[in-house]
Amino acid sequence: MIQENISFKLWDDSEEAGILALVRQDRGATDTRFAEYFDWEYRRNPLGRAIIGIGKKPDGMVVTALAAVPTPVVFRGAPLMACQLVNGMTRSDYMGRGLFSECGRMVCDALKRSGIALSYGLPNPNSFPSLTRKIGYSDIGTAKLLVFLHNPAALAAVRFPAARILGAAGIDRRLARFLLKKPRIKAAVQSRRSFNGLPLERLREDADLALDPNIDWLNWRYTDVPRRPYRIITTGGDDAPSGVAVYRLSLWDRVRITTINDLFLPPQHEPEAVESLIAHIISESESGDCAATFCLVAPGSRKEEILTRLGFVVVPHRFEPQPFSVILQGHSVSISGMTVREMAVSFGAYDIF
Repeated sequence: MIQENISFKLWDDSEEAGILALVRQDRGATDTRFAEYFDWEYRRNPLGRAIIGIGKKPDGMVVTALAAVPTPVVFRGAPLMACQLVNGMTRSDYMGRGLFSECGRMVCDALKRSGIALSYGLPNPNSFPSLTRKIGYSDIGTAKLLVFLHNPAALAAVRFPAARILGAAGIDRRLARFLLKKPRIKAAVQSRRSFNGLPLERLREDADLALDPNIDWLNWRYTDVPRRPYRIITTGGDDAPSGVAVYRLSLWDRVRITTINDLFLPPQHEPEAVESLIAHIISESESGDCAATFCLVAPGSRKEEILTRLGFVVVPHRFEPQPFSVILQGHSVSISGMTVREMAVSFGAYDIF
C-alpha cells in the first residue's frame, strides 16, 4: 500500500541532491561515481532531458525513482523517438509498499504526453516484477551475453566462474579449440575520436526495432561521457565504412575486461571487415591484460552469428552477473508480436545506465 506521506512528481533541477542520495543508498555510501554522470546523462542528451519520476517524503528525502533517457530508433521502418529506462531504484527500507509501481506509472504517463512512441529497458531483478506486472511492460525475452576468453583463470578468481563456461555451454574440446582460434586483421582499421562525418545511415540494422544511428546522440553517448574512454574504430574508409565498432577496456570486480558496446555493419557486410574489427579489439584487450571480452546481443541476431563464428561463446544464464531480461512498452505504437529477436538497439549501454 502506498504511504500517504510520500508524494510523487517529475523531477526538476532542485531534486538532484535527493536523487544522488538515493543512488548512494542503493549502490553504497562510498559510490560517488554517479554524481559525475548526472549532468551528462540527465541534462545534456541532444534529444532532450531525461524524464525522471520520483517519490519523496515531506522532508525531501527521495525514496524511489525511475528515469527514461531519450533514444533514437527506427520501428518497423519509421524513425521514432523512444526512451530507455534506467536507474530504477527504491530505498531498501521502503520496498514492498508499491512506491516504485506508482512512480513507474507516472513516468509512463509522462512519456505518452511527451510524444515518446515506445520505451524499453533491461531492468534489474528488483524492478522487473513491478515493471512487467503493474506498469504494463512486456517481457519480450532475454539478451545473450557472449564472451571471448583471454585469461579464464583471472576471471575465475572472482565471482564469475569463467573457467567452466565452455563445459557448461556443452562445447566439447575439439569444437572449443576451433571456436577459440583468434580472428585476424585482414583489412585496415582506423581509430576515430568521434562519429562526425560517418554516413552511419547505411549501417542501420535491418530489424523491427533498431537504433537510428544519430551522429549527435552517438557522440553524446560515447565521446562526451565523463571519464569513460570509449574507443571507436572503423574499416573501409570514412566515405563508405564497411564497419564501425565501439568498445571499452575497464576494471570489473578487480579484473580488467573489454566490453563491445556497439557494432554497426551494412546489411551485406564484408566478412573480412568485421573480422578485422573484432581482431583489433581482441588484440587491444590482450595488450591491456584483459581477462575477457564481452558483448550483449539479441538471440538469433546477425551479431550473435558473427561473433560466435569468430570465437565468442554464450555465457549460460546461471553464470551471468545478472539476468538481461528485455522489456518493452508501446505508448503510441503497437508492439504486438515483438520479441527481443527483432531488436537491434544498443544493449551495450548497460555498462553505464
